[in-house]
Amino acid sequence: MIKSLERVNGMKLYYICDVCGKKYESAEFAEQCEQRHQLDEQRRKELESQRERRAAQIKELARELSERVKEYNSDYSEPIRMENIYGLPAWGLLEILNSLASRR
Repeated sequence: MIKSLERVNGMKLYYICDVCGKKYESAEFAEQCEQRHQLDEQRRKELESQRERRAAQIKELARELSERVKEYNSDYSEPIRMENIYGLPAWGLLEILNSLASRR
């Protein structure tokens, strides 16, 4: 809700958005600005929750892959080769997956 009003040179009355401080000549425009800020905040929160969910899914898949690779390596004498996955060298992929799994 618009709380701020300002007179410039004693002549014109401006309505000020409480979020960004931008001046408007009508209350409607200032309210629209505030509503846009509210929608932006809702979108930001929604994207943040989606990001957290997706990160959790990826970590779970990485943990599962790490477990399967360990099982494979214990079952067979030659360890599995995982070259060119995510553009990472094969020597670093298992360490990364193991570190992700151990953080849980």
